[in-house]
Amino acid sequence: MLYKAPRLRPADLSVLEQVDALHERLRQSVQRTSTQQRQELRRLFTAGAVAASTSIAGYGIDAGDVVTLMDGGRYTEATEKAKTEALAYYQVTEYLHCLQKTEGFRYSTELFNSLHWMLQWHHHPEDFVGQWRTASLPLAAASKGCASYQEPGYEEVPKLMGEFVNWLNDDNLGHLGHHVLVRASMAHLNLIKIRPWSSGNGRMSRSLQALLVARSGTLPPELASVEEWLGIPSNTRQYDHILRHAGAPVGTAQTSTLPWIAFCLLAYHQQAQHIQQRISLSNECWAHLMDLAETYELKQRQVSALHQVAFTGQVRRSHYEKTGTLSTSQASRDMRDLLHTGLLTAVGKTKSRSYRPGPGFPREILKTAQQPLTLTNPYAS
Repeated sequence: MLYKAPRLRPADLSVLEQVDALHERLRQSVQRTSTQQRQELRRLFTAGAVAASTSIAGYGIDAGDVVTLMDGGRYTEATEKAKTEALAYYQVTEYLHCLQKTEGFRYSTELFNSLHWMLQWHHHPEDFVGQWRTASLPLAAASKGCASYQEPGYEEVPKLMGEFVNWLNDDNLGHLGHHVLVRASMAHLNLIKIRPWSSGNGRMSRSLQALLVARSGTLPPELASVEEWLGIPSNTRQYDHILRHAGAPVGTAQTSTLPWIAFCLLAYHQQAQHIQQRISLSNECWAHLMDLAETYELKQRQVSALHQVAFTGQVRRSHYEKTGTLSTSQASRDMRDLLHTGLLTAVGKTKSRSYRPGPGFPREILKTAQQPLTLTNPYAS
């Protein structure tokens, strides 16, 4: 027996309507950006989601380190374990991006276990990877105001996951009468409550939520994910609390799922605000960098390198070479030109080398890129 979506209150319906409007604005904003800028934004938002979800799982890593890993680098301050976990989750998110528009797509238990293998393969054979758990998990301790939670028994997992897959696929089960954001949130809740694997359940549930939204055509996965918002420490604590609050085991008397849906609607709303503001700042920085390129007679492709430096603090030649489809000599020559202008400075040697803001990099552009964001709570009004 799966958790069911609640009846929404007028306040929830109002927030849902606002989120729809924000998502439409996001689609239009992204469409107005250049191809180069769009690629950089996708990388930034993907890195933010991967870093947040990996950190929620207990492997601390920041978005800048994830960008380095995405470029094929390994020289970061994160632990080797955190880097391995982040890279694995990045591969999962990239595969979900491929599934976004796959024709004839259907959810299946095989798909879930395959995704779990991609996420946790490095724990094999010490842990059960890519297959349902065969033992009960430790009891989640009680927290203030919430009872302890015990997941369904391992012998129930195959049946529950079969029911869950049918729920995801079958138009006649009634869940398609709900808004896609509500369906995606309920998918997250049901999967994380079944806890079908011995580890990685949280990341699998969060990635599934983003996939459902992306599959609906609402937003691409890197914009559909609310993981970066969930990764904010205060939000992570509330995320844990709210999941425990809807904590009765599946198939028993349940507490209402309405607080969970309200929490997710707030997450969608504030994450959309965050992305929109980041895009606006990106547009402003991009325009200034284009003027800078004209002043220094730089190639347009070099603007993307400067844009990444403004937002993440560094860029690597390997990333610049790959995203610009350049030869190694072309990429190296472009980096040397940026060094000579004083816009960038090199840190480290050979494989560990990165390029960071130099003395000539305009401070106003860096200030704009790092400007604090202001998020409003739609429920407060």
